[in-house]
Amino acid sequence: MAPAPHLLPALACLALAVAALVAGLRTAEQTERAAIHAVAPLMLAQASQGRALQALAFQQPDLLPLYGSSEVFLPNKYDARTVFQRFPTGFTVFPVANTGTSALIYVQSLAAVGPAVRGRQVVISFTPDPFLRSGVDPQYYAGRFSRLHANELAFSGSLSLALKRDAARRMLDYPATLERDPLLAFALRRLADASLPSRTLYALALPLGRLQVLVLRLQDHWETLAQLDQQADFAPPTRSGPSGVDWPALLQQARSELQRPANRRRYEYDKSGWIFSGRLGIREENRERDAAFVQGLRQSREWTDLDLLLRVVAELGARPLLVSEPLYAREYDLRGISPQARHVYYVQLRAAARRYGVALRDFEDHERDPYFLKDRQSHPTQAGWVLLDETLDAFYHGRFPAPSDGAGAAGGP
Repeated sequence: MAPAPHLLPALACLALAVAALVAGLRTAEQTERAAIHAVAPLMLAQASQGRALQALAFQQPDLLPLYGSSEVFLPNKYDARTVFQRFPTGFTVFPVANTGTSALIYVQSLAAVGPAVRGRQVVISFTPDPFLRSGVDPQYYAGRFSRLHANELAFSGSLSLALKRDAARRMLDYPATLERDPLLAFALRRLADASLPSRTLYALALPLGRLQVLVLRLQDHWETLAQLDQQADFAPPTRSGPSGVDWPALLQQARSELQRPANRRRYEYDKSGWIFSGRLGIREENRERDAAFVQGLRQSREWTDLDLLLRVVAELGARPLLVSEPLYAREYDLRGISPQARHVYYVQLRAAARRYGVALRDFEDHERDPYFLKDRQSHPTQAGWVLLDETLDAFYHGRFPAPSDGAGAAGGP
């Protein structure tokens, strides 16, 4: 037998490398755990692109994960981050949000968190806009795409093969996001094909895929530590104690601000029949037919992605609340889209929630509230945010729907 004089030193070096890696990983996890409450309102980039902070947030009983798009991401003095920042009712939110985010991104993000969501509350916010288009803009999707999340879904051991197959088929609609990850692209194609040879090839690739997931998780920890290091001045939030929130008073305060002369013109019709929202002006003669509106709504691929999302939270055992801002009724009135046509959006949304026994608040009853939305993208005003905050508070404390919630609220299972 040939001597191997370098074998023992090589094994020793490997053992030292593994030990250093494990020690570094534990240090990263300890740092993340110590910082999780302080970074909750900051919406770090790695919070939406990574897994570590999201999974850790689900483990905290006083953090409520809130997934959303620009309606959550854009700052507002009455948004949930601000209203709940000192834990006035015993919790604060952990936003996972970015502009232009869509249901297919949420699918991958929650799939990446995996079993950590079991039995945990989570709020998923939507605006109607993605459901009024044929599909997600490839540029927006690519900009929010996370390679880690996509790999977590493709090689997940917590999701059914049927769900991974259907998600893979949608992810393959955006091939540009897969060009730099041949293993992920291979796995998604094999999942989507679903034939016996493809299932066999996917099974053979699974160990390598899970090794790649492990590497990407380690990279996530290092990126998270780097971003935490840049937040040298952050500190754990000061808790006010369970002081409670006077929701009617806070709503009145927000509406009073919107009714000031400087703001009033932006939120009300003027005599010429224009709507003012920043520089937006729409004349009454710009009309569309109800039939075209309803047809486009029903054909949107976002409904497919919403169904995938609800299947993910169901298989993982999460306790979700869906929140949808209402359609911007004033614009649709002037475009000739009737309330009956707009109602189709809420009907389909409620049908999806009932199908999976999910709690829903869609705020259809605030479509004509001049102080709920501030623009055509269905971003909430100060007053709109107060009503959203009250909904989140009621959901967290098991009192959903909130006392002020009427039409458009539906309980879960």
